[in-house]
Amino acid sequence: MTGIRSNEEGLALRRASFSYGRRSVLSGIDWTVEPGEVAAVVGPNGAGKSTLIALASGWLRPADGSVTWRGRSPGTPSVREWAREVAVVWQEVPADVPFSVGETVAMGRLAHGDESSPEARRIVEEAMDGTDLRHLADRVVSSLSGGERQRVYIARALAQAPSLLILDEPTAHLDLSHQAKVAEIVRNLAGQGVAVVWAAHDLNAVADTADRVLVLRTGTAEAEGQPDEVLTEEILSRVYECPVRVFPDPDTGKPRIFPSRLA
Repeated sequence: MTGIRSNEEGLALRRASFSYGRRSVLSGIDWTVEPGEVAAVVGPNGAGKSTLIALASGWLRPADGSVTWRGRSPGTPSVREWAREVAVVWQEVPADVPFSVGETVAMGRLAHGDESSPEARRIVEEAMDGTDLRHLADRVVSSLSGGERQRVYIARALAQAPSLLILDEPTAHLDLSHQAKVAEIVRNLAGQGVAVVWAAHDLNAVADTADRVLVLRTGTAEAEGQPDEVLTEEILSRVYECPVRVFPDPDTGKPRIFPSRLA
């Protein structure tokens, strides 16, 4: 399932910690994501998933420890160079955007400085096709539904052609069809050698898509490993503080996770 691996160093968090004032949000996180790998971050609300995403993207700087991509700190050697390699899709995407879908997706090429070139137009069109947006290209983003806007920002990230793609709950507002499409896109990118970091609440989607999973609990790493190693009844019941049942999928053997009252 794992995509193309590389000997080149990927994303590395070394004893990374972050606090808001006196409140510790993440503490001593050691985690790496290799090129060609889909690495998911899961945990209950308040576990620190979005903070980890913000550290990985460079939006926040660790209070202690370090975060590097290919051995470089976020934003180096320049913000523009960083944006050529690292794309982020946030959980909450802007709604009041006066640009068309096509214009917004094309902004993904700004860091490359080629937004008007034929090659850039091809990349933008492929990104819109992959996220089922071509028919909405002339619509103003502010006129779209929440799920449609989410797809616009996923497409903009794809247009960046990143080597590290960071996703914070990218399927939260999507219907089942487009959730499956995003999972397919993620796996295809990993197959091309892109490192993907994906914070998610949907544990079944993680079980289907991720190569490795980091389980957070109150800002610390509770478990890390392949989905079938860490998405277990014991670990998930402890982390989510409710009884959880895990069954193997009859077709794939992958974990299927349910609160026990639904199992």
